[in-house]
Amino acid sequence: MEVISSLDSLFAIALAIMAFSGICIKYLKMYFQKGKVDSIKLAFESIVNKLGSENEAEKYAAAILLRRFFDPKSELGVGNTPYSQEAIDVIASLLRKEKRGDFQKILADNLKYAPSLEGADLQRINLQNAYLSGVDLKSADFFNADLSFSSLKKCNSQKAIFYQARLQETVLSEGDFQNANFMESDLKGIKFDKAIFEGANFKGARNIPSQIRKCLDKNGVYRESSSVRVGVYDDSKSKNVFISKPGKMTIEQEFIYSHVCTYLSNDGYKLCVVEVEDYQNFGILSEIKRVINGCHGVVLFGFKQYKVQSKVFRWWDDNLKREEPNETFLTSPWIHTEAGIASAFNLPLLLVSDFNIESGIFESILAESLIYKADSKAGFDKVLFEGAYKSWSNCLATDISAVTEEEILVS
Repeated sequence: MEVISSLDSLFAIALAIMAFSGICIKYLKMYFQKGKVDSIKLAFESIVNKLGSENEAEKYAAAILLRRFFDPKSELGVGNTPYSQEAIDVIASLLRKEKRGDFQKILADNLKYAPSLEGADLQRINLQNAYLSGVDLKSADFFNADLSFSSLKKCNSQKAIFYQARLQETVLSEGDFQNANFMESDLKGIKFDKAIFEGANFKGARNIPSQIRKCLDKNGVYRESSSVRVGVYDDSKSKNVFISKPGKMTIEQEFIYSHVCTYLSNDGYKLCVVEVEDYQNFGILSEIKRVINGCHGVVLFGFKQYKVQSKVFRWWDDNLKREEPNETFLTSPWIHTEAGIASAFNLPLLLVSDFNIESGIFESILAESLIYKADSKAGFDKVLFEGAYKSWSNCLATDISAVTEEEILVS
């Protein structure tokens, strides 16, 4: 009996030692794991700091090293890639400001190595020329992002949001875009062979390929079988008007602007504006072109923005030099840029200018077809304003696809 009692005691002691050892091992494992995460955190902070380095080589190297936070087999990805989401956020933040170039492409291509981009916030980022083939983009948000010349080949992009995104020459081939949102995006030159678009919404999209357009119902939603279509989507009846205006206006200018916009809205026009705060460090002209390309007419507000006390014309040539001492007023140069883009699309222009604005598109000697002038000095009395407004309104394009970019380049 004493022997059995001794064996029971030894067994209990052994169990206690094993239990204690298990606790110690678990604690040590947690301790070392925490130590690894802490070291990864320090490495992450160091690499992020180097992304802003003035030394180009150090900056590019840091951008490439971000990929290691996505690799569970690397020293920076152990423990289920603890800093992968932070790395995605850093890349997205940088790409919201970075212009197209080598550094931008390295950052953009890094996203291909992420474990997943499902549901990722990628709004307004510059993904030009990015190679993201085969990446999981389910429910990712690309609102107003620039994916021009990028590759989304074989990507799972179900329910992804491409609202107002620029997808010029983007490769979508063999991708799954079921129930994706392409509303008001620019699809000029997309490659989409063997792509799945069932349930995708293309309402208001620009440059929709004919092969896709013919499969859209009356709401702009893609239907796989033409036999079940309610009707072919047609946005030509949508009366969109692009509004070109300065970023800041006086109280008097705001009053005139508000008055005209109310007039347009009451007549059923949808007003499209690219505000100054919407401008990005990249793709500004492409964004303006995308919006104007979906409009039927343009209203340009030539309000005074610059006051020039005196000017010398062609100062470099004594024979041609001409001094003009009288003060003049100029509007925002972007107004003229937007007028040029609109003219290239053969859109009718309604000019609303301050008195004494006499430059560029607002020169009084300019008399062209599709240009209609309304004098803001008249105070927008209905009778005085009606002539220019009615002529412009009657001239609105009925087919926004009538003029293609190829025709513009040829002309």
